[in-house]
Amino acid sequence: MKARAEFLTKACWAIALLAVLPAVIAWYTGPHGGFADVTGYNLFPLLGLIAFTLMWSHYIVAAIRLMLGLDKSVTRRFKQVTGWIVLAAIILHPSILVFTLWREGFGLPPSSYLNYYVAPNLQWAAGMGAFALLAFLAYELHRWFEAKNWWPYVQALSDAAMVLILVHGFTLGGDLSGGWFRLVWLFYAETFLAALGFMYYFRFKRKRNMVG
Repeated sequence: MKARAEFLTKACWAIALLAVLPAVIAWYTGPHGGFADVTGYNLFPLLGLIAFTLMWSHYIVAAIRLMLGLDKSVTRRFKQVTGWIVLAAIILHPSILVFTLWREGFGLPPSSYLNYYVAPNLQWAAGMGAFALLAFLAYELHRWFEAKNWWPYVQALSDAAMVLILVHGFTLGGDLSGGWFRLVWLFYAETFLAALGFMYYFRFKRKRNMVG
């Protein structure tokens, strides 16, 4: 058990790094990426990619932890550190776009990005992103309310928000319009759904055993 814990303690950081690295490469090599001429318009997508890939790593690590039969304490430090990075990224991702549009005279949301940035036929995807943001912010309250009996509903809402972000990214993400990174995101989607399914199966099985 100790060897498993030591393995996962190190592996979780490697998983997060390997998840974020393709996103940074895709952004840097993309038509609007790179650090030569950074603007709000080309910076905010990177933050969205970082937030999602780190959250993806949380699910993958959690599923591996359950498979290995380890306690949450094994990955607590990893989740705390990366959790703060995710929180900063999910707040800055829309905030930078909102501020950039406002500074250029397009007003405040929702009219600024719905009327001037997102095509009318894709506004539903922008709405998904806004709903997912609220769900993720609600999940951040786990630092104070995770022990409450109603917390599983907030967790389920956050899980659903991950699915919405996948749709949001595939629909609006310029870096996901084609090429190798779209294939990487398909991998993220498949492995996330597999990890999520396993986690819910594990919870259901544990609850049934407790009742029995």
